[in-house]
Amino acid sequence: MIPAPANSDHPNRIDGDLLYLQRLIVRWRYLFFTLVGFVLVLSFNGQWQVGPDSADYRELGHQLAEKNHYFFRDSLSDTSGYIDQQDTRYPGLPVYLALVEKCFGRSPLPPLIGMMAAAIACLALAYRVLRFCLPQWLGVCVVVGMGTNGRFLQYANELLTDIPFLLGLLLTLLGYEMFLRARGGWRMGAMAAVLLGGMTLAATMRPTFWILAAALLIACAMALLMAWRRRRALGPAFGKIDTCAPVPRPAAWRYAVICLVMVLAALLFVLWLDLRHRSMLHGGYEAKVVAGLRDFNHKI
Repeated sequence: MIPAPANSDHPNRIDGDLLYLQRLIVRWRYLFFTLVGFVLVLSFNGQWQVGPDSADYRELGHQLAEKNHYFFRDSLSDTSGYIDQQDTRYPGLPVYLALVEKCFGRSPLPPLIGMMAAAIACLALAYRVLRFCLPQWLGVCVVVGMGTNGRFLQYANELLTDIPFLLGLLLTLLGYEMFLRARGGWRMGAMAAVLLGGMTLAATMRPTFWILAAALLIACAMALLMAWRRRRALGPAFGKIDTCAPVPRPAAWRYAVICLVMVLAALLFVLWLDLRHRSMLHGGYEAKVVAGLRDFNHKI
């Protein structure tokens, strides 16, 4: 057998180098994560980046802390409806700011520390979620790139809903994936709590939660369809298989049904918990989207 030429362009040599690099990334992953944490700490200055959106959230949180009322200001008929923040802003971040203000005062430093902690939790959860669908070395690269991204660092130091919504999204994905893989009552209960907690957190932050809810409903429906097709495919074969041999019966539909029920329960809970003066049926972002779709359909 003729030996392979000893040059760096040979495919076997390239594959070996890539495999060595992947193993090196996995081996030194904790060093990379430490460097990402160092970058996050360097980016933190404890100063509130003043902006119209964060100012709206802080004022709503202050009103909740001082007057126990989700209120921004009186509606003025001769100005734009944009100032009626109590009609559109989701209550998750104002409630968080109100709780922090009750405990530590109105200084922006404590909520900013909490936002940075949420950003670190997002990186940890992202790494855990990526382990379900990507190789470990690629998950490390994604988390390092995410943690050193300038936009991510910017949102980690602002009082906005981006980081809390991302935290809720990742908790939802982690709870969903681990719930489908859970075996045992206590593990299923724990993962169901994580799933419901993540959906509730995301739902109280931004209207884009409805996209997440629709994706979960579609995923549950697809899981039910696949389980039903698998059950039909294996059904006629059950009578021909020796009963002494272990037969993997399709039980995934039970988990899909439970996930579907939890998603619907979370949606109803969010609708009941809505603190806005105008619900999705009478105002807020959802009514604006529906009105825009109606106008678009009329133009067509």
